[in-house]
Amino acid sequence: MKSRLLLNGDFARFWLSQVLTSVASKSMTMVFPLLATISFAATPFEVGVVAAAQYVPVLVVTLFIGVWLDRRPRRPTLLFTDVAGGLALLVIPVLSGLDEFHIGMLYAVAFGFGSLVAIAEVCAQAYTPSLVHESDLVAAIGRLEAVFTLVVVAAPGLGGLLMNWLGGSGAVLMGAAFYLIAALVLLTVTRREPPVVAPVTRERMVSEIAAGARLLLSIPVLRTLIGQAALFNFFEQAMLTLYTVYAASVVGVTPALLGLTVTLGAVGSMLGAVAAEQAERRWGLKRVVVASMAIASFAPVLIPLATDPTPLTVTIWSVSFVLYGFGLTVY
Repeated sequence: MKSRLLLNGDFARFWLSQVLTSVASKSMTMVFPLLATISFAATPFEVGVVAAAQYVPVLVVTLFIGVWLDRRPRRPTLLFTDVAGGLALLVIPVLSGLDEFHIGMLYAVAFGFGSLVAIAEVCAQAYTPSLVHESDLVAAIGRLEAVFTLVVVAAPGLGGLLMNWLGGSGAVLMGAAFYLIAALVLLTVTRREPPVVAPVTRERMVSEIAAGARLLLSIPVLRTLIGQAALFNFFEQAMLTLYTVYAASVVGVTPALLGLTVTLGAVGSMLGAVAAEQAERRWGLKRVVVASMAIASFAPVLIPLATDPTPLTVTIWSVSFVLYGFGLTVY
């Protein structure tokens, strides 16, 4: 099964395109707030608006895009989001070069880019089954999710490092390049998608969304997990936004050190990937899920313990993100 997946060139190219866009999109979750903090001396509220603008589309777009994609080819949509995402990011360095960039424009770019990311993430999941044999589907999804989990933890830190090395415009330009390269890679996928049925009416789409919501909410385990995930994601983004402001404006660390502390969370992710299966076998699925989420949720408590730009501060913050990456990956 695994050997067939490794030999599937179309899936490998699709996988590579997803790696490129995931790294670019998740690194922007650090770059955009840092741009607001450093370039515009934004208040914590303004930085929060920038961060929220990237995630609010998930609450709106994903309700409709899944039903919409059920009736349309997925590859053209992914190509559109890759090209449009790259062009949206290019707006920032172009306007900066013209000295026309302001925080209101950053809000708009963050919201538009976040909408494209939300569409692409749903579309990628829907596109995967058309690229692999049914017996390889679980392995294919696993490979995509493994990369996604690692990128979620590590890429924001990469954004901080890019800000330090290349500046704000340079970091965004790098993200745009990743998106446009991903589009070129996706163009090389040759396997045809199965035919799709005709689009449904608007009323039918709304009824299908409602039916899907009723189904999810009628299953106690899924209902609990959805509520938990919503709470965790909300406070996770609040924590990361406040961390950016606290580290850069209050404590005064450089974007490079800030990015390094977050990137080290990837070490925790790798440890979590190794430990997850053995932990589940030893303690059971339910206990491991609860314990790992507790670790990921507790880890940020260490951050405010450090208040000065010293090696000890960087160490404490790094430990916090290692624990966070470990818990999140196991979960």
